[in-house]
Amino acid sequence: MIQIRNNVFETNSSSTHSLCISKEKFDPKNIPEYLNITADEDFEWSQITYDTPEEKANYIFEVMCECGKLAEIKDFKNKIKKLGIKASYPRLVKDRWDCIDIRGDVDHAGEAVPFVHELLKDNDKLCRFLFNPKSVIYTGSDSEDDGDASCYVAEAAENNGYTWGYDENEDWNETHHIHPMYDPEHYEYFFKGN
Repeated sequence: MIQIRNNVFETNSSSTHSLCISKEKFDPKNIPEYLNITADEDFEWSQITYDTPEEKANYIFEVMCECGKLAEIKDFKNKIKKLGIKASYPRLVKDRWDCIDIRGDVDHAGEAVPFVHELLKDNDKLCRFLFNPKSVIYTGSDSEDDGDASCYVAEAAENNGYTWGYDENEDWNETHHIHPMYDPEHYEYFFKGN
């Protein structure tokens, strides 16, 4: 997004994440024996697809750390342990702002706290997110000019699948077409913007 204020040029570009949970039952064979939670990944603006259990677990763990959610971290660790998974975690130390100091970053992590709460209250959804290889996190930036970019599929879901972009006449159109990846029959979506 570009804004002009008082004759000053400013840009306000930020991350856009689509968290997509397959509605298919997860296969217990996909539950790993071990998870290495490092909390050192930067989930920000690059267009990347995260689909491994470790990557997805790191994402939600980093959200909890950055937002100082100690009770949720404890709950998450207990759920992982009850699944029979051995896991390693970074040492948790709070900084002066009451956040847990980690090396990684989820840009605007607070936007994803409701998603984490939803996962923690529903074990099936947590397992489908972490252990179904069809469940993914698409990261990107709100400066993408392509409304069909994977990072926008969850935003399109908030609009009954409609996305924005240029139509066949190369005119800008906010609700011209359904996002090509939108599939509400097979996926649940959560959009983390900002």
